[in-house]
Amino acid sequence: MHVETLSNNSGDEMSKPSRYEQSPVFIVGGSRTGSELIRNILITCSEIDLLPEMALIYPRHLHRDFRSRTRSIRRNLHDDRAINDLVELIYSGQLYGMFWEGIGQDLGTNKKPLRERLLASDRTLRGIFLALMELSADVHRKTIIGAKFPVHISYAPILRTWFPNCKIVHTIRDPRASYASQARKREKKWTTKTGMAWERALQFAHINIQFRSQVWLHRHLADQGNYYLLRYEKLVENSERELRTLCKVLEIDFSDQMLKPTLRNSSYGEKNRVGGEIAVNSLDSWRKYVTPAASRIMYALHASALRSMGYEECG
Repeated sequence: MHVETLSNNSGDEMSKPSRYEQSPVFIVGGSRTGSELIRNILITCSEIDLLPEMALIYPRHLHRDFRSRTRSIRRNLHDDRAINDLVELIYSGQLYGMFWEGIGQDLGTNKKPLRERLLASDRTLRGIFLALMELSADVHRKTIIGAKFPVHISYAPILRTWFPNCKIVHTIRDPRASYASQARKREKKWTTKTGMAWERALQFAHINIQFRSQVWLHRHLADQGNYYLLRYEKLVENSERELRTLCKVLEIDFSDQMLKPTLRNSSYGEKNRVGGEIAVNSLDSWRKYVTPAASRIMYALHASALRSMGYEECG
């Protein structure tokens, strides 16, 4: 299997460490794996700030990412005037990703603080990313920087290159459950049975490819330290135990508030639900949607990886 990687020979050189970047936290994973749930849980902590999905680097066939959208501007960042152009684009609402869509809520509407941080940065892609994380942490009065899905999962190793001491939380879920959740979400845009069937086929392919990327990433990073594989099912089944373990890995304090997070744009639970306990009703709902034949096909495609992660054959 070929998974895209990005070397550090792209011209993005390291800058001097800032007071924030000793151990940033990054959530990586695939669609509908509980990543937004875990982000909502972790930002209840008084220490951690985690930016929403940014799509800094994504495969070309999926989305036009931040790197490609800003390439022409970044070539001229030696000129301070180009910083103004970059700030305007960042605030334009034209970039792909939840962070860019709600940037005014995360960083405030005053563009001057971002402009000043970018002027003081090393003006590389990494430096821009770091400036955004640091500004957000300052705005929210947090001491640990981080982000959810800053890059596509196939590019996740670049985070270790940029930030050698970072901590990576990898969210994973039974691909059959991810497929059911993703297909249900996406087929709503169709009004015909043919359209819905086409969407289900697309998402079936997407989730299977995604899961292979997740397995590859786990095998690539599991033995490198500062890496934690978070199974969605374990989080839901025994939230307190799983979160206490995660807090130890991240070296932060556990709090009871983590068990009742505010859910925003999460694949789990109702959107923008405040203070609800993590329930278990999402664990088996996929069985009502995924046909036995589809379940058997998905299990056969990933049998070894699924067994190693404790997922049962069903169907």
